[in-house]
Amino acid sequence: MIARCSGVALAAIVGLAACASSPEVPDNSGDSPKNYQSTQSDDSSTESTSESTSKPSTMSSESVESGPTSRTSKQSGSKSSSGLPEATGPVAHVNGKEIPAEDFNDEVERVAQSDKFPPRLLNRLTERLVDRLIDKKLMEMKLDASDVEVTEDEIDAELDSVKAEIENLARAQGKKDATLETLTKQYGITEQELRDSLRQSIALEKYLVKNHDVTLPTDEDVRSFYENNAEKFTRPEQVHAHHILVRVKKGAGEKAWDKAKKKIAKVRQRITAGEVTFAKAAQSTSEGPSAERGGDMGFISRDRLDKDFSEAAFSLETDTLSEPVKTQFGWHLIKITDRKSSKQVPFEEVRGRLRKKLEEREVKKGLEKMMADLRDQAKIEKHMDNIE
Repeated sequence: MIARCSGVALAAIVGLAACASSPEVPDNSGDSPKNYQSTQSDDSSTESTSESTSKPSTMSSESVESGPTSRTSKQSGSKSSSGLPEATGPVAHVNGKEIPAEDFNDEVERVAQSDKFPPRLLNRLTERLVDRLIDKKLMEMKLDASDVEVTEDEIDAELDSVKAEIENLARAQGKKDATLETLTKQYGITEQELRDSLRQSIALEKYLVKNHDVTLPTDEDVRSFYENNAEKFTRPEQVHAHHILVRVKKGAGEKAWDKAKKKIAKVRQRITAGEVTFAKAAQSTSEGPSAERGGDMGFISRDRLDKDFSEAAFSLETDTLSEPVKTQFGWHLIKITDRKSSKQVPFEEVRGRLRKKLEEREVKKGLEKMMADLRDQAKIEKHMDNIE
């Protein structure tokens, strides 16, 4: 899906917004499997693999269960050394135009570096990735043939908007290190690629408004949506949580749990005695993803936490150290340094994000119709046998 602030920029913002305090405008639509001709089989139907998204029921967006995810990168272009699918020839032709192996391999690398999918899942999504590249090629060809122009000033303005949005979300979530630069680095995107993505998204929006009867929301539309959906813009109670985890493996026996409890109790004793700060103890002892940040989990609401962790965290007084807390992941020490009460989020605080979400929703409707028409009219061949 490409809309304003789309492509990589939108992915980065959405990734951060997923754990932000302000609600998002619901978007219930999903990608539909595409049926393109494949050179692998006489049967024109393709096997679709659905991507499922579920709300985390464990600790938080950082997830103390899973721990830090190590990035997988290609080594000497070999699938055997990286575990990633690799194209050795063109993956598709669109109206006679080739989608080369390099485009597919770059897409796989980018998705892998974003840490969103493990390599084993990427191998099941190869056809979905090819479909995405086909849609991208169709859209690029349509925009190239149009008379839509995008100026550098328009790109600069949109880039400033993206930066401001990320800063606002980071500030609301207490994440000082979340910037446009850090997010693009995380997604493996260069500045030029980001500008190209924004250029394309702006051009697409202009084209849809002009040729597909897409109407963007007015100031009155944005205000009306906010007022008619007040319950969607209520910020839940949050705490700024810090924790130290001594992990216990799933299925471990009583001895392992006792050993972990003794270890966490000793850490607590050192902290209360002033021998070490909480942050230093977390960096040296914690087995959770936030260890390198001194145990800092940022502001978190109850629904982002494991139930046992949540009860302990929200019952703590500010700047007090918990007793050892047992969860399904192991033993924790918890410290709360700040809290935010539940309240209605002011319109001015969400107006920019809300406008973008409403714009995206309208653009998406037009885009889906345009892409369906382009697919029906195009000659498309997929070459899945070129992917190992």
